Amino acid sequence: MLAKIEKGIQWTVIAAGVFLLSGLIGQVFLTLPPNSFTFLTGREGGAYFLDSQHYKKIAEEKGFIVNIVPTAGSVTALQMLEEGKGDVAFVQGGVAAQGNPEIVSSLATVAFEPVWIFYRLGLSPETPLDTLPQLKGMRIGIGEAGSGTNQLARQLLRDAGIDDNNTTFLELPASEAHDALRDATMDVAFLVTDTESPALRDILVDKDIELVDLRHADAIARRHRFLTVLTLPEATLNLVNVSPPTDIKLLATEANLVVRNDLHQDLLRLLTVAAVELHSPSSFFADRNYFPNTKNADLPISREALTYVERIKSGDSTLDRYLPFWIAAVVDRYLLFILPIALILLPLLGRSPLLYRAYMRNKVTRWYKIVHRIELRLDNVQHTEIEAAVAELENVDQKIAHELTVANAYMPYVYDLRTHIRYVIEQAEKRKAGWVGQASSTATLAEEMSGS
Repeated sequence: MLAKIEKGIQWTVIAAGVFLLSGLIGQVFLTLPPNSFTFLTGREGGAYFLDSQHYKKIAEEKGFIVNIVPTAGSVTALQMLEEGKGDVAFVQGGVAAQGNPEIVSSLATVAFEPVWIFYRLGLSPETPLDTLPQLKGMRIGIGEAGSGTNQLARQLLRDAGIDDNNTTFLELPASEAHDALRDATMDVAFLVTDTESPALRDILVDKDIELVDLRHADAIARRHRFLTVLTLPEATLNLVNVSPPTDIKLLATEANLVVRNDLHQDLLRLLTVAAVELHSPSSFFADRNYFPNTKNADLPISREALTYVERIKSGDSTLDRYLPFWIAAVVDRYLLFILPIALILLPLLGRSPLLYRAYMRNKVTRWYKIVHRIELRLDNVQHTEIEAAVAELENVDQKIAHELTVANAYMPYVYDLRTHIRYVIEQAEKRKAGWVGQASSTATLAEEMSGS
Protein backbone atom coordinates (compact mmCIF):
# COMPACT_ATOMS: atom_id res chain seq x y z
CA MET A 1 0.00 0.00 0.00
CA LEU A 2 2.82 2.38 0.92
CA ALA A 3 4.52 1.67 -2.41
CA LYS A 4 1.32 2.60 -4.23
CA ILE A 5 1.12 5.88 -2.33
CA GLU A 6 4.76 6.70 -3.12
CA LYS A 7 4.17 5.87 -6.77
CA GLY A 8 1.15 8.16 -6.75
CA ILE A 9 3.30 10.95 -5.36
CA GLN A 10 5.86 10.38 -8.13
CA TRP A 11 3.18 10.63 -10.79
CA THR A 12 1.87 13.81 -9.13
CA VAL A 13 5.35 15.34 -9.30
CA ILE A 14 5.70 14.30 -12.96
CA ALA A 15 2.28 15.77 -13.79
CA ALA A 16 3.22 19.00 -12.02
CA GLY A 17 6.49 19.12 -13.99
CA VAL A 18 4.66 18.58 -17.28
CA PHE A 19 2.17 21.29 -16.32
CA LEU A 20 4.94 23.75 -15.48
CA LEU A 21 6.83 22.91 -18.67
CA SER A 22 3.66 23.41 -20.74
CA GLY A 23 3.08 26.72 -18.99
CA LEU A 24 6.66 27.79 -19.70
CA ILE A 25 6.36 26.87 -23.38
CA GLY A 26 3.04 28.71 -23.57
CA GLN A 27 4.60 31.74 -21.89
CA VAL A 28 7.45 31.74 -24.41
CA PHE A 29 5.08 31.73 -27.36
CA LEU A 30 2.79 34.32 -25.80
CA THR A 31 5.74 36.67 -25.31
CA LEU A 32 7.16 36.40 -28.83
CA PRO A 33 7.62 39.79 -30.51
CA PRO A 34 5.44 41.14 -33.33
CA ASN A 35 6.78 40.20 -36.75
CA SER A 36 6.88 43.79 -38.02
CA PHE A 37 7.77 47.28 -36.84
CA THR A 38 7.91 50.82 -38.22
CA PHE A 39 11.13 52.78 -38.70
CA LEU A 40 10.89 56.60 -38.94
CA THR A 41 13.66 58.28 -40.96
CA GLY A 42 14.52 61.51 -42.69
CA ARG A 43 13.85 62.29 -46.33
CA GLU A 44 14.47 59.63 -48.98
CA GLY A 45 18.08 59.67 -50.08
CA GLY A 46 19.31 61.14 -46.80
CA ALA A 47 21.74 59.46 -44.41
CA TYR A 48 19.00 58.33 -42.00
CA PHE A 49 16.95 56.86 -44.82
CA LEU A 50 19.94 55.01 -46.28
CA ASP A 51 20.92 53.61 -42.88
CA SER A 52 17.37 52.41 -42.28
CA GLN A 53 17.61 50.35 -45.46
CA HIS A 54 20.51 48.42 -43.93
CA TYR A 55 18.50 47.84 -40.74
CA LYS A 56 15.61 46.62 -42.87
CA LYS A 57 17.81 44.15 -44.71
CA ILE A 58 19.19 42.67 -41.47
CA ALA A 59 15.73 42.46 -39.92
CA GLU A 60 14.21 40.78 -42.96
CA GLU A 61 17.00 38.19 -42.98
CA LYS A 62 15.84 37.27 -39.49
CA GLY A 63 12.18 37.04 -40.45
CA PHE A 64 10.85 40.52 -39.60
CA ILE A 65 9.00 43.03 -41.75
CA VAL A 66 10.18 46.65 -41.52
CA ASN A 67 8.00 49.55 -42.64
CA ILE A 68 10.17 52.57 -43.41
CA VAL A 69 8.40 55.92 -43.14
CA PRO A 70 10.33 59.01 -44.36
CA THR A 71 9.71 62.26 -42.47
CA ALA A 72 10.84 65.88 -42.70
CA GLY A 73 13.52 65.12 -40.12
CA SER A 74 14.33 64.54 -36.46
CA VAL A 75 11.78 66.92 -34.94
CA THR A 76 8.92 65.39 -36.91
CA ALA A 77 10.18 61.84 -36.39
CA LEU A 78 10.38 62.29 -32.61
CA GLN A 79 6.88 63.74 -32.50
CA MET A 80 5.48 60.85 -34.55
CA LEU A 81 7.32 58.35 -32.36
CA GLU A 82 5.74 59.78 -29.23
CA GLU A 83 2.33 59.69 -30.91
CA GLY A 84 2.73 55.97 -31.57
CA LYS A 85 3.08 56.32 -35.34
CA GLY A 86 6.37 54.46 -35.31
CA ASP A 87 8.47 52.14 -33.15
CA VAL A 88 12.00 53.38 -33.73
CA ALA A 89 13.58 56.48 -35.26
CA PHE A 90 16.88 58.16 -35.93
CA VAL A 91 16.86 61.44 -33.99
CA GLN A 92 19.56 64.07 -34.07
CA GLY A 93 21.44 64.83 -30.86
CA GLY A 94 19.96 67.82 -29.06
CA VAL A 95 16.55 67.10 -30.56
CA ALA A 96 16.34 63.71 -28.87
CA ALA A 97 16.82 65.40 -25.48
CA GLN A 98 13.39 66.99 -25.95
CA GLY A 99 11.68 63.59 -25.98
CA ASN A 100 9.38 62.47 -23.18
CA PRO A 101 11.32 59.82 -21.18
CA GLU A 102 7.99 58.31 -20.07
CA ILE A 103 7.29 57.37 -23.70
CA VAL A 104 10.64 57.08 -25.51
CA SER A 105 14.23 56.21 -24.67
CA SER A 106 17.55 55.90 -26.44
CA LEU A 107 18.98 52.58 -27.50
CA ALA A 108 22.37 54.17 -28.25
CA THR A 109 24.05 56.83 -30.33
CA VAL A 110 25.22 55.44 -33.64
CA ALA A 111 27.15 58.09 -35.59
CA PHE A 112 28.75 61.52 -35.48
CA GLU A 113 26.80 64.15 -37.38
CA PRO A 114 29.03 67.14 -38.12
CA VAL A 115 27.52 70.58 -38.67
CA TRP A 116 28.75 71.55 -42.12
CA ILE A 117 28.47 75.25 -42.95
CA PHE A 118 29.13 76.07 -46.60
CA TYR A 119 29.24 79.42 -48.39
CA ARG A 120 29.87 80.70 -51.89
CA LEU A 121 33.46 81.86 -52.35
CA GLY A 122 32.31 85.11 -53.95
CA LEU A 123 30.77 86.24 -50.67
CA SER A 124 34.12 86.77 -48.98
CA PRO A 125 36.97 86.54 -51.51
CA GLU A 126 39.53 88.33 -49.30
CA THR A 127 38.88 86.92 -45.83
CA PRO A 128 37.34 83.46 -45.31
CA LEU A 129 34.21 83.29 -43.18
CA ASP A 130 35.03 81.74 -39.81
CA THR A 131 32.45 83.04 -37.31
CA LEU A 132 28.67 82.92 -37.11
CA PRO A 133 28.10 86.68 -36.65
CA GLN A 134 29.59 87.18 -40.13
CA LEU A 135 26.52 85.46 -41.60
CA LYS A 136 24.13 88.17 -40.48
CA GLY A 137 22.01 89.58 -43.31
CA MET A 138 22.77 86.72 -45.73
CA ARG A 139 20.41 84.20 -47.27
CA ILE A 140 20.95 81.12 -45.15
CA GLY A 141 19.67 77.62 -45.87
CA ILE A 142 18.77 76.05 -42.54
CA GLY A 143 17.09 72.83 -43.64
CA GLU A 144 13.39 72.19 -44.01
CA ALA A 145 10.90 72.78 -41.23
CA GLY A 146 10.64 69.79 -38.88
CA SER A 147 14.26 68.75 -39.38
CA GLY A 148 16.97 68.63 -36.76
CA THR A 149 19.16 70.78 -39.01
CA ASN A 150 16.54 73.53 -38.96
CA GLN A 151 16.27 73.53 -35.18
CA LEU A 152 20.04 73.40 -34.55
CA ALA A 153 20.84 76.08 -37.15
CA ARG A 154 18.30 78.44 -35.61
CA GLN A 155 19.73 77.74 -32.16
CA LEU A 156 23.33 78.45 -33.21
CA LEU A 157 22.44 81.55 -35.21
CA ARG A 158 20.30 82.87 -32.36
CA ASP A 159 23.40 82.77 -30.13
CA ALA A 160 25.14 84.97 -32.71
CA GLY A 161 22.26 87.50 -32.77
CA ILE A 162 20.87 86.25 -36.07
CA ASP A 163 17.15 85.59 -36.57
CA ASP A 164 14.29 86.06 -39.05
CA ASN A 165 14.23 89.80 -38.41
CA ASN A 166 17.72 90.54 -39.71
CA THR A 167 18.47 87.58 -41.98
CA THR A 168 16.66 85.54 -44.63
CA PHE A 169 16.19 81.92 -43.64
CA LEU A 170 15.56 79.45 -46.47
CA GLU A 171 13.88 76.25 -45.31
CA LEU A 172 15.03 73.89 -48.05
CA PRO A 173 15.92 70.19 -47.78
CA ALA A 174 19.59 69.22 -47.87
CA SER A 175 19.19 67.73 -51.34
CA GLU A 176 18.47 71.22 -52.77
CA ALA A 177 21.22 73.11 -50.94
CA HIS A 178 23.97 72.52 -53.50
CA ASP A 179 21.93 73.76 -56.48
CA ALA A 180 20.79 76.82 -54.52
CA LEU A 181 24.41 77.71 -53.68
CA ARG A 182 25.52 77.29 -57.29
CA ASP A 183 22.58 79.33 -58.58
CA ALA A 184 23.41 82.08 -56.10
CA THR A 185 19.89 81.95 -54.67
CA MET A 186 21.46 80.97 -51.35
CA ASP A 187 24.59 82.38 -49.70
CA VAL A 188 25.17 79.95 -46.85
CA ALA A 189 23.92 76.42 -46.20
CA PHE A 190 23.78 74.44 -42.96
CA LEU A 191 23.90 70.66 -43.29
CA VAL A 192 23.91 68.27 -40.33
CA THR A 193 24.82 64.84 -41.63
CA ASP A 194 27.52 62.21 -41.67
CA THR A 195 30.05 61.85 -44.47
CA GLU A 196 28.01 59.18 -46.27
CA SER A 197 25.30 61.63 -47.28
CA PRO A 198 25.04 62.00 -51.08
CA ALA A 199 24.10 65.68 -50.68
CA LEU A 200 27.31 66.32 -48.75
CA ARG A 201 29.63 64.56 -51.18
CA ASP A 202 28.59 66.78 -54.08
CA ILE A 203 29.21 70.02 -52.18
CA LEU A 204 32.59 68.94 -50.78
CA VAL A 205 34.10 68.51 -54.26
CA ASP A 206 32.75 71.83 -55.62
CA LYS A 207 35.68 74.28 -55.91
CA ASP A 208 33.35 77.30 -55.87
CA ILE A 209 31.97 76.44 -52.46
CA GLU A 210 33.96 76.85 -49.25
CA LEU A 211 33.58 75.15 -45.88
CA VAL A 212 33.53 77.39 -42.81
CA ASP A 213 36.37 76.72 -40.34
CA LEU A 214 34.47 77.70 -37.22
CA ARG A 215 36.90 79.65 -35.05
CA HIS A 216 34.61 79.63 -31.99
CA ALA A 217 33.67 75.94 -32.19
CA ASP A 218 35.06 75.13 -28.73
CA ALA A 219 33.13 78.01 -27.13
CA ILE A 220 29.89 76.95 -28.80
CA ALA A 221 30.36 73.32 -27.72
CA ARG A 222 30.86 74.52 -24.15
CA ARG A 223 27.52 76.37 -24.33
CA HIS A 224 25.68 73.36 -25.79
CA ARG A 225 26.88 70.20 -24.12
CA PHE A 226 25.32 67.86 -26.70
CA LEU A 227 27.83 69.21 -29.22
CA THR A 228 31.44 68.12 -29.61
CA VAL A 229 34.26 69.49 -31.74
CA LEU A 230 35.76 67.39 -34.54
CA THR A 231 38.76 68.17 -36.71
CA LEU A 232 38.78 67.65 -40.46
CA PRO A 233 42.52 67.31 -41.15
CA GLU A 234 44.27 69.22 -43.92
CA ALA A 235 44.18 67.46 -47.33
CA THR A 236 41.68 64.86 -46.09
CA LEU A 237 39.35 65.41 -49.05
CA ASN A 238 42.03 65.73 -51.74
CA LEU A 239 45.73 65.04 -51.30
CA VAL A 240 46.72 66.38 -54.74
CA ASN A 241 44.93 69.72 -54.49
CA VAL A 242 45.30 69.81 -50.69
CA SER A 243 41.66 70.14 -49.77
CA PRO A 244 40.94 71.42 -47.26
CA PRO A 245 44.05 73.63 -47.23
CA THR A 246 44.17 73.67 -43.41
CA ASP A 247 42.71 71.73 -40.50
CA ILE A 248 39.06 72.69 -40.08
CA LYS A 249 37.07 72.64 -36.86
CA LEU A 250 33.56 71.29 -37.09
CA LEU A 251 30.82 71.16 -34.51
CA ALA A 252 29.15 67.77 -34.31
CA THR A 253 26.26 66.07 -32.62
CA GLU A 254 25.52 62.34 -32.40
CA ALA A 255 22.59 60.54 -33.99
CA ASN A 256 20.41 58.78 -31.41
CA LEU A 257 18.58 55.55 -32.16
CA VAL A 258 15.37 56.28 -30.23
CA VAL A 259 12.71 53.66 -29.45
CA ARG A 260 9.36 53.60 -27.74
CA ASN A 261 9.52 52.33 -24.17
CA ASP A 262 6.93 49.65 -24.95
CA LEU A 263 9.02 48.15 -27.76
CA HIS A 264 9.40 44.39 -27.30
CA GLN A 265 12.71 43.26 -25.76
CA ASP A 266 13.48 40.98 -28.69
CA LEU A 267 13.13 43.92 -31.10
CA LEU A 268 15.55 45.87 -28.90
CA ARG A 269 17.95 42.97 -29.31
CA LEU A 270 17.38 42.90 -33.08
CA LEU A 271 18.09 46.63 -33.38
CA THR A 272 21.21 46.21 -31.26
CA VAL A 273 22.48 43.40 -33.47
CA ALA A 274 21.94 45.59 -36.53
CA ALA A 275 23.48 48.66 -34.89
CA VAL A 276 26.63 46.77 -33.91
CA GLU A 277 26.96 45.28 -37.37
CA LEU A 278 26.47 48.62 -39.14
CA HIS A 279 28.08 51.18 -36.86
CA SER A 280 30.90 49.43 -34.98
CA PRO A 281 33.37 49.53 -37.93
CA SER A 282 35.60 52.61 -38.02
CA SER A 283 34.25 55.63 -39.90
CA PHE A 284 35.51 58.99 -41.05
CA PHE A 285 35.48 60.49 -37.56
CA ALA A 286 35.04 57.49 -35.25
CA ASP A 287 37.42 54.69 -34.31
CA ARG A 288 36.32 51.08 -34.50
CA ASN A 289 33.80 50.10 -31.79
CA TYR A 290 33.22 53.71 -30.71
CA PHE A 291 29.63 53.22 -31.85
CA PRO A 292 27.05 52.13 -30.81
CA ASN A 293 27.69 54.38 -27.81
CA THR A 294 25.60 54.43 -24.63
CA LYS A 295 27.51 57.20 -22.85
CA ASN A 296 26.40 60.20 -24.89
CA ALA A 297 22.72 59.40 -25.44
CA ASP A 298 20.27 62.27 -24.96
CA LEU A 299 17.56 60.12 -23.36
CA PRO A 300 17.70 57.48 -20.62
CA ILE A 301 18.67 53.99 -21.77
CA SER A 302 16.65 51.06 -20.44
CA ARG A 303 18.37 48.30 -18.50
CA GLU A 304 17.51 45.82 -21.26
CA ALA A 305 18.93 48.04 -24.00
CA LEU A 306 22.11 48.72 -22.04
CA THR A 307 22.60 45.01 -21.38
CA TYR A 308 22.09 44.07 -25.02
CA VAL A 309 24.45 46.78 -26.32
CA GLU A 310 27.24 45.80 -23.94
CA ARG A 311 26.75 42.06 -24.48
CA ILE A 312 26.45 42.09 -28.27
CA LYS A 313 29.09 44.77 -28.81
CA SER A 314 31.59 42.79 -26.73
CA GLY A 315 30.85 39.63 -28.73
CA ASP A 316 29.59 37.68 -25.70
CA SER A 317 26.36 36.73 -27.46
CA THR A 318 27.11 34.08 -30.09
CA LEU A 319 23.77 32.28 -30.06
CA ASP A 320 22.76 33.75 -33.42
CA ARG A 321 25.51 31.76 -35.10
CA TYR A 322 23.85 28.49 -34.16
CA LEU A 323 20.17 29.20 -33.57
CA PRO A 324 17.33 30.95 -35.40
CA PHE A 325 17.01 34.54 -34.18
CA TRP A 326 13.77 34.08 -32.24
CA ILE A 327 15.16 31.13 -30.28
CA ALA A 328 18.44 32.96 -29.56
CA ALA A 329 16.45 36.01 -28.44
CA VAL A 330 14.26 33.97 -26.06
CA VAL A 331 17.30 32.24 -24.56
CA ASP A 332 19.10 35.55 -24.14
CA ARG A 333 16.04 37.16 -22.62
CA TYR A 334 15.66 34.44 -19.97
CA LEU A 335 19.38 34.15 -19.27
CA LEU A 336 19.89 37.90 -18.93
CA PHE A 337 16.76 39.08 -17.18
CA ILE A 338 14.72 36.23 -15.67
CA LEU A 339 17.33 33.72 -14.48
CA PRO A 340 19.32 36.32 -12.46
CA ILE A 341 16.13 37.38 -10.67
CA ALA A 342 15.30 33.75 -9.94
CA LEU A 343 18.81 33.13 -8.62
CA ILE A 344 18.38 36.07 -6.25
CA LEU A 345 14.87 35.20 -5.13
CA LEU A 346 15.29 31.46 -4.60
CA PRO A 347 17.94 31.73 -1.85
CA LEU A 348 15.87 34.45 -0.19
CA LEU A 349 12.80 32.24 -0.31
CA GLY A 350 14.84 29.34 1.04
CA ARG A 351 15.78 31.48 4.05
CA SER A 352 12.21 32.58 4.72
CA PRO A 353 11.23 31.43 8.27
CA LEU A 354 7.64 30.79 7.23
CA LEU A 355 8.62 28.68 4.23
CA TYR A 356 11.27 26.85 6.21
CA ARG A 357 8.82 26.05 9.00
CA ALA A 358 6.21 24.87 6.51
CA TYR A 359 8.80 22.74 4.72
CA MET A 360 9.93 21.04 7.94
CA ARG A 361 6.41 20.40 9.16
CA ASN A 362 5.38 19.02 5.78
CA LYS A 363 8.19 16.47 5.95
CA VAL A 364 6.47 15.06 9.06
CA THR A 365 2.78 15.64 8.36
CA ARG A 366 2.83 13.88 5.01
CA TRP A 367 3.52 10.63 6.94
CA TYR A 368 0.51 11.32 9.16
CA LYS A 369 -1.69 11.11 6.07
CA ILE A 370 -0.33 7.63 5.29
CA VAL A 371 -0.82 6.42 8.87
CA HIS A 372 -4.32 7.86 8.97
CA ARG A 373 -5.31 5.99 5.78
CA ILE A 374 -4.09 2.69 7.29
CA GLU A 375 -5.96 3.41 10.54
CA LEU A 376 -9.20 4.04 8.67
CA ARG A 377 -8.72 0.80 6.76
CA LEU A 378 -8.44 -1.18 10.01
CA ASP A 379 -12.15 -0.62 10.70
CA ASN A 380 -13.13 -2.61 7.64
CA VAL A 381 -10.48 -5.33 7.32
CA GLN A 382 -10.91 -8.95 8.27
CA HIS A 383 -8.84 -10.36 11.10
CA THR A 384 -6.58 -12.09 8.56
CA GLU A 385 -5.62 -8.72 7.07
CA ILE A 386 -4.72 -7.06 10.37
CA GLU A 387 -1.24 -8.57 10.35
CA ALA A 388 -0.56 -7.04 6.91
CA ALA A 389 -1.73 -3.63 8.17
CA VAL A 390 0.48 -3.91 11.26
CA ALA A 391 3.45 -4.90 9.07
CA GLU A 392 2.81 -1.86 6.89
CA LEU A 393 2.73 0.41 9.95
CA GLU A 394 5.97 -1.16 11.22
CA ASN A 395 7.54 -0.50 7.84
CA VAL A 396 6.44 3.15 7.96
CA ASP A 397 7.94 3.48 11.43
CA GLN A 398 11.25 2.05 10.22
CA LYS A 399 11.34 4.41 7.25
CA ILE A 400 10.73 7.39 9.50
CA ALA A 401 13.42 6.25 11.94
CA HIS A 402 16.08 5.79 9.26
CA GLU A 403 15.14 8.11 6.38
CA LEU A 404 13.33 11.14 7.76
CA THR A 405 15.75 13.98 8.55
CA VAL A 406 14.63 17.26 10.11
CA ALA A 407 16.25 20.06 12.08
CA ASN A 408 16.71 19.39 15.80
CA ALA A 409 13.97 21.85 16.65
CA TYR A 410 11.47 19.64 14.82
CA MET A 411 12.54 16.27 16.28
CA PRO A 412 9.66 16.34 18.82
CA TYR A 413 7.27 16.26 15.85
CA VAL A 414 9.01 13.09 14.60
CA TYR A 415 8.78 11.32 17.96
CA ASP A 416 5.19 12.43 18.34
CA LEU A 417 4.47 10.85 14.95
CA ARG A 418 6.20 7.59 15.92
CA THR A 419 4.23 7.52 19.19
CA HIS A 420 1.01 7.81 17.22
CA ILE A 421 2.13 4.98 14.94
CA ARG A 422 2.76 2.78 18.00
CA TYR A 423 -0.69 3.70 19.27
CA VAL A 424 -2.34 2.60 16.01
CA ILE A 425 -0.31 -0.61 16.04
CA GLU A 426 -1.47 -1.31 19.59
CA GLN A 427 -5.07 -0.71 18.59
CA ALA A 428 -4.62 -3.10 15.69
CA GLU A 429 -3.09 -5.72 17.98
CA LYS A 430 -6.02 -5.38 20.39
CA ARG A 431 -8.42 -5.73 17.50
CA LYS A 432 -6.53 -8.82 16.39
CA ALA A 433 -6.61 -10.25 19.94
CA GLY A 434 -10.33 -9.65 20.09
CA TRP A 435 -10.79 -11.54 16.85
CA VAL A 436 -8.65 -14.40 18.20
CA GLY A 437 -10.49 -14.51 21.57
CA GLN A 438 -13.84 -14.50 19.85
CA ALA A 439 -12.72 -17.30 17.57
CA SER A 440 -11.42 -19.34 20.54
CA SER A 441 -14.68 -18.94 22.49
CA THR A 442 -16.65 -19.99 19.48
CA ALA A 443 -14.49 -23.08 19.08
CA THR A 444 -14.84 -24.06 22.77
CA LEU A 445 -18.59 -23.63 22.65
CA ALA A 446 -18.79 -25.81 19.58
CA GLU A 447 -16.75 -28.55 21.27
CA GLU A 448 -18.98 -28.50 24.35
CA MET A 449 -22.08 -28.76 22.25
CA SER A 450 -20.68 -31.62 20.26
CA GLY A 451 -19.62 -33.45 23.48
CA SER A 452 -23.02 -33.16 25.02
